[in-house]
Amino acid sequence: MARAGAILCCQSCQSVLAPRERNMSRSSIVLGNVRAVVIIIVLAFHSVLPYLASLPAAAYRFDSPPYRWQAFPIVDSHRWFGFDLFCAWQDISLMALMFFLSGLFVSPSLARNGTWTFLSKRLLRIGIPCALAIVFLMPLAYYPAYRVTAADPSVNAYWQHWLALPFWPNGPQWLLCQLLVLNLLAAALHRFAPGWSERLVRLVRLGDLQIRPLPISNQATSLTESESRRRGAIRLW
Repeated sequence: MARAGAILCCQSCQSVLAPRERNMSRSSIVLGNVRAVVIIIVLAFHSVLPYLASLPAAAYRFDSPPYRWQAFPIVDSHRWFGFDLFCAWQDISLMALMFFLSGLFVSPSLARNGTWTFLSKRLLRIGIPCALAIVFLMPLAYYPAYRVTAADPSVNAYWQHWLALPFWPNGPQWLLCQLLVLNLLAAALHRFAPGWSERLVRLVRLGDLQIRPLPISNQATSLTESESRRRGAIRLW
């Protein structure tokens, strides 16, 4: 409040700056709360995966395709079906919400920064952390998944099994990889197809008008007309 009072020192300043500052504060609070809720849900989702009742009795072997230990690194003996319901519910909406929050300000950012500045910022913010996590963090994070089924739990044996895999596991960083690809696609559209976001908005609005239900009065009129046509056809028959 002291900061706001120092900035809005006169009536003219209040009339110009107060609505803008108030709106920015509200949007920041809303988006911050949504992000916080999403982070909590993601942590809860991954925390309960070892306790799903639908998992097999034993943990997935490290060398056996299709390498399901990537999704379920640890399988616990204690289970609860409620966690299955929670994870199934989150599978429906959680990823869509995360992609929505990630792409909410892509178009304004492209318009403000331009293609190359936008890409450089995204590579610095998404690409480099993603690469570092995949290269250095994933071998450490998946060691427990190897240890629970390994005959030789030593680090040297684990590293040999890791290098023998037909791929380099990326873990949860698959989301960052997809976000980076989608950002590259958005930047390419901004570069070679200016105005694509506005056309996309118009297309969405057109689709919404096509599927929007008729008002009750219009529905009654349509039903009345169709019923009269049907009865007229019956009389002619």
